[in-house]
Amino acid sequence: MKKVLITGASGLLGVNLALTAQTLGYEVIGVTLERGIHGTPFELLRMDLTKPGVVQELIRNKRPDVIINCVALTDVDRCEQIPEEAEQVNAILPQQIATETCRLGIKLVQISTDAVFDGKRGNYTEDNPPSPLNTYASTKLAGEGAVLETDRQALVCRVNFYGWSISGHRSLAEWFYNKLSAGESIKGFTDALFSPLLATDLAAIILKLIEHDSRGIFHVVNPQSITKYDFGVAIAKQFDFDLSLITPASIFDAGMLAARSPKLNLNPAKLLAELSEDLPDHDTEIVRFHRQYLDGYPEQLKGYSTMNA
Repeated sequence: MKKVLITGASGLLGVNLALTAQTLGYEVIGVTLERGIHGTPFELLRMDLTKPGVVQELIRNKRPDVIINCVALTDVDRCEQIPEEAEQVNAILPQQIATETCRLGIKLVQISTDAVFDGKRGNYTEDNPPSPLNTYASTKLAGEGAVLETDRQALVCRVNFYGWSISGHRSLAEWFYNKLSAGESIKGFTDALFSPLLATDLAAIILKLIEHDSRGIFHVVNPQSITKYDFGVAIAKQFDFDLSLITPASIFDAGMLAARSPKLNLNPAKLLAELSEDLPDHDTEIVRFHRQYLDGYPEQLKGYSTMNA
């Protein structure tokens, strides 16, 4: 049985990764900074990985076979306001982890983002040069480079994903669900393209890449692109919400602090060749997202938080 250590285990991807890995027979150790999480079926440690010596002590004590680093400062506008903290979490911390994994022969998976591109053309491959538009993207790109330079056996996954989270407010899909179920009118960007995967499916794919001992950069995304407006409409249709609540809008009129990349659809051809299997399309993913809702998965996740008690 492989031992996998997942940092950021209370986040959207982190918790779905931990639960998926456990289902597949991994021994899972999660790490989180949050204090209000309890009752997870996997071991959960509470610590601040940015404090001096904490990363080194954790890895040396636990000696996992694999580390999946999901820790990130992901609030794009907030990163513009606190760039030093964004650099510490998104760039320096991954390098510190990579230093230990290289020294000890531990497999490292660094979770990165589609936002390393400027979004002017879309359909980006791993060979296209990144061009980040904001502090979040530039620090995540720096984290990629630091990891691959430090540990040449590492795997970097550029991702975009959605799903159910512990807080119930961590993904675009949850935002659409929460707003539409409350009967609130919202806007959907018709000029913002992306290629998101359902978090549980993304988790399973990452674990397959680990079993393949894949290394280097992979775009781990849906093979189809979709606008955020059409994504919201698809969710509304699946849940039988009022479609008239969603108004088409432009990302350039949103008034956000940090610049956003409009066309962030990535090309997963390298991933498809590596795994030699097809990936689920958007329709299949939305149905699975709805099925998880019907099966009580959101309530299961919320049950791990004292904030939702």
